[in-house]
Amino acid sequence: MLKYNNIATVVGEATMGVFGTGADPFTAIISLPHTGIVLRFDTAYFTDTEGRPFEGYGVTPHYFNRPGMDALETVLAMIREGER
Repeated sequence: MLKYNNIATVVGEATMGVFGTGADPFTAIISLPHTGIVLRFDTAYFTDTEGRPFEGYGVTPHYFNRPGMDALETVLAMIREGER
């Protein structure tokens, strides 16, 4: 939401959505008895300011990491070079 409300500049790699770990509070996990089947489903629905769901396409950063650098290293290099 910080990116889409122009509050922060995002540097890093693209995400693949809000969910994915199954460990968040918006995920319900139900085990069906005597079957070995586990159901996982999301109980929340997040969208960006355009109404597109985050799940499946995620967030694209304003600036991608430079080759061989993580986000912090990329930002520090950009600052040294006078980039915004």
